[in-house]
Amino acid sequence: MRDLSLKRFKRKTIIIDLILLLLAGYLIYALRFSSGVRDLDVIRSKGFLRVAIRDNQIDYMYRGDSIAGFQYELIRDLCDNELHVKPKFIRVRSLHAAISDLLDGKVDIIAQNIPLTSETKQSLTISYPILISRAVLVQRKDSNGKGNITNQLELGKQQVTLSKGSYYIQLIRHLAHEMSDTIYINQMNVYDSEELILLVAKGTIPYAVTDERVAQYFAKRFTGIDVSLPVGFSQQQGWGMNPLTPNFINLVNNWLDRFEKTNEFHQLYGKYYN
Repeated sequence: MRDLSLKRFKRKTIIIDLILLLLAGYLIYALRFSSGVRDLDVIRSKGFLRVAIRDNQIDYMYRGDSIAGFQYELIRDLCDNELHVKPKFIRVRSLHAAISDLLDGKVDIIAQNIPLTSETKQSLTISYPILISRAVLVQRKDSNGKGNITNQLELGKQQVTLSKGSYYIQLIRHLAHEMSDTIYINQMNVYDSEELILLVAKGTIPYAVTDERVAQYFAKRFTGIDVSLPVGFSQQQGWGMNPLTPNFINLVNNWLDRFEKTNEFHQLYGKYYN
């Protein structure tokens, strides 16, 4: 009798677990479609990919009557040769706004080099890495052609400026903690790292922290700035995608893995970063 009751209990437990599993699957399905989040099948059936992108001199820009940019051309290649849909570019003011649009189902992908961190993984799926970069200090050169700050410890009691909501803010806080010192963080509402670098070049702000590859690009154009001091470790960077779109994520990752091994990708990188 006891064995029979135990079997019935186990059977009920299995049934309840199956019901909960089905309910969870239904809720994910309902959330995905009610919010406008689109996986691969819907993207292809609609015939276009909604891309959040930011205007700057590397990723997306107007040149006369045409559009150019590293992210622009990369997305175009993905759409033309893999997805077989048209890209619909939606310009956003900030990464924070882009993430909000992605999670709300207003865009399908964020075409920006987003660092893979514990913070970004909480809300996004970061694609197969497109670049590997790190944060650097941007400062004016002195009369000897070098920056005043030559090592990270000298950042103690200094104020550094970052774009509001930057993922590098946590990095600077961690650095200050490791130094057992204070680094004053000024968050500024700027459109892109380019604006911060220009403010340093003009002498409006003394120090800024930006992505190394972007900083090196502008250091060739603003010769009075120094970007040689790293303030963080190298990090993988990729596009941002909604975790509720597994088939789309797999396609993008597989395509990036293949495309980055081609001469076309290396030529594209050299065109915009060298």
